[in-house]
Amino acid sequence: QCMVSKEMLIKSGAEAAKLLLEADGCDRVFVVWDLKPEWEEQKQLLDCKEECDLIAAKLDDLGIRENVDLICIVEMLETWIIADDRALSTHLSRPPRNYAFKRIKAPESVADPKALLISTFQQTFRKTYRDHTDAVRVIQKCPDATRLERVSSFARFVRKLTGKQETAFSRCGEVCNDLAPSGVFQPAQAAALPDPIAKPVFKQKARPRR
Repeated sequence: QCMVSKEMLIKSGAEAAKLLLEADGCDRVFVVWDLKPEWEEQKQLLDCKEECDLIAAKLDDLGIRENVDLICIVEMLETWIIADDRALSTHLSRPPRNYAFKRIKAPESVADPKALLISTFQQTFRKTYRDHTDAVRVIQKCPDATRLERVSSFARFVRKLTGKQETAFSRCGEVCNDLAPSGVFQPAQAAALPDPIAKPVFKQKARPRR
């Protein structure tokens, strides 16, 4: 499910998560959103802890906090996209011309990864980068998760999804680890609830028990 804006995510995200849990039968919901850009209405940039606290308070009111994981991406979804040069190279290549996207060793250090993608798409084949569609298509072309897992927010997402014990991420000041319920989660059915910038919806269906 996709929210309309960050304001709408904070205002109605908890209710949307509850609907996924109760109506769609998900065992767990992942709320994934971008730290940047700033809030359109208030024109301010909060940090990941402040934004997580706002959503967590509403989840507590609805009694579903333990069933929801919060993943705030620093800086934005496109940080994940530029992390894998192989996937971008494949997506941007047009036979017989192969395009080689230069590998970025520290994608989280790029202040505006979306602007980088917009200029790259335009210069490569005069195509407009569309986050609604291109983000998903690039991620689907990743041969593995080795590049993506070097981005702390994606690594946290994978650990929460697979139920592995988490490690501290210094970029967030270990805040993210404190926000989520403790313990190991064994997923049965899960969904991700992104904001309009974080477009991909990740779902994990229930596995048959033996």
